[in-house]
Amino acid sequence: MSAYFDTGLFTIYAGTDGDTLKKVIELVIKELRRLKINALKKGQLQMAKEQLKGNLILACENIDNRMGRLAKSEIYFGKFITVDEIIDGIEKVAKEEVIQLAEEIFNKDYLSLAVLGHVKEKNFTKGLLEV
Repeated sequence: MSAYFDTGLFTIYAGTDGDTLKKVIELVIKELRRLKINALKKGQLQMAKEQLKGNLILACENIDNRMGRLAKSEIYFGKFITVDEIIDGIEKVAKEEVIQLAEEIFNKDYLSLAVLGHVKEKNFTKGLLEV
């Protein structure tokens, strides 16, 4: 399967100490596997859509956010995209599309890990990053 990602970054951040680092990584990988298998429970997609639309509308109240969105719209699409058009696009997202995207993104070939701090075990991810 080949995936094409235009731009973006999906990030998971966790703060922990060295003693629980491996357990935290195991839990994150377990959750990514669960997302691929169970994708969305009833109502989760609609709840996420409502939150996204609400955040978009609130962001429009801030002039810096509004001007930034206008500039990005012009740069990326060569035209002004209205808030209503964005909301229509959000509403058109189907559960199947989210599932397909989860399968593409949560692929071990796209995973990377950065650890800051003192880590005793050098190879603590061996066998863990199989999503």
